[in-house]
Amino acid sequence: MENNLITEYQVIDGSAIVDREFNIITADEQVFRFIGVGLSMYTSIVDIIHPVDLDDFIDVSNSLHSSEYKKMVLRMRRCDNAYRWVLLEIMRCRKERENSLLAEEYLKLKISDIYALKESNHALRESMGNVRYFLALENELFCTYDYDSGQLRINQFNDNEVDNLLEVPLEQAVQYFITHGIISEESVAECTAICADIHAAKESFTHSFRANFEYTNGAYELFEVKCSTIYSGDRPKTAIGSIKRIEEQTDGKQMSISSYRYSGDRTVLSYEEMNGYCNRAIKLNPNCKLTLILMQVNDMEDYMKNEGSGFVQDLLQSVQDTVRRHVGHRGIVCPLQPNLMSVVVQDINSDIKLRAFIESLRSRIAWNYRLIDPKYEISFSFGVACYPENGMDMRIVHRKLVKALQMAQEKHANCYVIYKEHLHGELS
Repeated sequence: MENNLITEYQVIDGSAIVDREFNIITADEQVFRFIGVGLSMYTSIVDIIHPVDLDDFIDVSNSLHSSEYKKMVLRMRRCDNAYRWVLLEIMRCRKERENSLLAEEYLKLKISDIYALKESNHALRESMGNVRYFLALENELFCTYDYDSGQLRINQFNDNEVDNLLEVPLEQAVQYFITHGIISEESVAECTAICADIHAAKESFTHSFRANFEYTNGAYELFEVKCSTIYSGDRPKTAIGSIKRIEEQTDGKQMSISSYRYSGDRTVLSYEEMNGYCNRAIKLNPNCKLTLILMQVNDMEDYMKNEGSGFVQDLLQSVQDTVRRHVGHRGIVCPLQPNLMSVVVQDINSDIKLRAFIESLRSRIAWNYRLIDPKYEISFSFGVACYPENGMDMRIVHRKLVKALQMAQEKHANCYVIYKEHLHGELS
């Protein structure tokens, strides 16, 4: 069993939401790949757990109080019918509804394949060792900023060891550098800009400044700091960066695709900005992969007629907020019409991952709205086209995207269509 690892279907820290009858309401992309993307939204978790372990799972789940969680190890059936030992964390949750005496009770599950964890841990340790030796060769300083603690840490690598040079709050470090003349007067504004970019959690930024560190023999020299922000879900977790001495003629600016990713509320863009985003991504990296999705909420006319504009506006805002959080910093969201939006996501590089992304997205939207108003089952139509699989010309890709949505609308069954030339024909 240990050798029966299929990378495409591995699950580590996958999450799912299960109702009181143990039906799977929604899950993330990892879980949908693990259990099988084509399964119904309301597949029961009991059909996936090994019969020998099922009673233990039910007993543990029923013993939990609200906000309490427990961990256990059991076997779950993967989509290829192989049973995998998984570490399962179960948490009971309760969501009160406005203007109602009823509450929605459900279970949050965290799922990790134990053998996948073992392989991942081994690969991570090996990779960390290689990276440390490489960083030592580069002779740079490396910094991290923790958004939870506000601590700035500056390290230097020597062979396979880490020398911790500084670990203090960010503002304290900056004040020390300025008052002790480590940062030149002309670079104080640039240093302030670095702090502003860190606090704004920009995904990627580069700055140059003059500094007099101990090993620069008392002279101010030009340094470049390059930073990127690592996110956990939709919130910043850590900013990491390098500090490198550079030659005087270097302007310290280096263009990268991450410079054109948007953070925070800027993941919602206009149509013109969306096209610019795609064109810049392709120009900077011709080998990039872009997934374009047109998404429409079905039955909008019925909602407007029966419930009114206020209901429709709240529904569409809930949908857009959920899509934006789900896409996160992997791409952008572009509202086109009141009930139509376009999504661009980078680096979904397989059909399995694409289907899992869509399945997770639509079930997540339906679940979030069910918590607000359980009376309605929200359904969608998705059209999907990909660059460069559906063409190197973005105009052709857009035409195929529209055609895919039209085919999904004709089915009108909460479905999506991924454009395939051998099935749907070529467009010129």
